[in-house]
Amino acid sequence: MRTLMWVWASLVVVAGVVGCGAPEDRRDASRTGTPGARQIDTKNLPKLGNPMAPLDEGRLEVAPPENWHVPPRRPRWLARFQADSGSPYPMIFVTAEDADAVFHVTRDNLGEFAAAVRNELLADPGTQRLAADLQPVVVGGFRGTLYRRWGKSDGRVMERWMLETVANGRRYTLELRSREGLAEEYLPHLYAVASGLQFIEAEDAALTAIEEAPDEITEQDPAQADEDHDEEADDVDAP
Repeated sequence: MRTLMWVWASLVVVAGVVGCGAPEDRRDASRTGTPGARQIDTKNLPKLGNPMAPLDEGRLEVAPPENWHVPPRRPRWLARFQADSGSPYPMIFVTAEDADAVFHVTRDNLGEFAAAVRNELLADPGTQRLAADLQPVVVGGFRGTLYRRWGKSDGRVMERWMLETVANGRRYTLELRSREGLAEEYLPHLYAVASGLQFIEAEDAALTAIEEAPDEITEQDPAQADEDHDEEADDVDAP
């Protein structure tokens, strides 16, 4: 499990962080609460479908992009959405893990969270060069970080766009995977999913939690073979 404990502590002497991106993506700190944060306009984002039942022991409510396929649940993710049921890409994953250093990302600590994630990438030789492109981002009520990773599947380059945040002590990652050159078309769908997230307070989560055993798979998932292969290949951050 990843932890931000040591990098978060180091931020006592860090003034802040600004991400990359075109100037037109920036907004004044009075609007986003974080200097240098990228503000995603939600007005024209793709529509979402019906939300799934609460996930992560009742802590999270998430909805897929409208008309996207929702494959059976499996232990490696909370949710997975595919644009086409017959093809694994593009897809959006939602995963979660415990967050040790911060309980909830807010407009007041978004800059510090972004700096911590950036330092986490810098600490790993395999991800150091990814840190330069990391940026704090605001999408509606969602506040977190955005950066791009790379992978390869069957010799073809994959783009992996990562949105990360922390809510109620859990670190959530939304990941878009697509073939190289196609991510720009589907990034709005990733932003839409992020903007639609609903984080449920602990007491309410206890009341709404449901059994979260993965769905029983009675037939071959059309994307399962490719996806199982990519679980290893996609970790290679080299275009």
